[in-house]
Amino acid sequence: FGLWDPDSRLLRYACAGAPPAALIPPEGPLRRLRTDGPAVGVDEGVPYECAETEIPRNSILYLFSDGIYEVRRSDEGILGLDRFLDILAEASRGAGETGVEGVVLAVKAACGRTQFEDDVSLAGFYFDA
Repeated sequence: FGLWDPDSRLLRYACAGAPPAALIPPEGPLRRLRTDGPAVGVDEGVPYECAETEIPRNSILYLFSDGIYEVRRSDEGILGLDRFLDILAEASRGAGETGVEGVVLAVKAACGRTQFEDDVSLAGFYFDA
């Protein structure tokens, strides 16, 4: 869950058991936006940790499900979160295909796959204002 205030440029967020969001500012390294807590609906009444960060202009924020990085490579290993985040950073900095479609193509290429075995969600939010 996230709530962005365009006036202050602050994003308040909670992961609730989901993978971290990936924030790619125009300068500097990719940042993982993570909070601790169980998945939504697992434990009724549990409070969720909330955090906040500033979103610099010309940043990209990616939200995704675990299906996009828990992909089996052709050697039967798993792509993994770290390699997936490298692919996100490369695509966002203009290396190869760009944008969400470019990330999906790069993940498939890195794994030697033409289709995903699991459900996959990937959304990119571009903060140019």
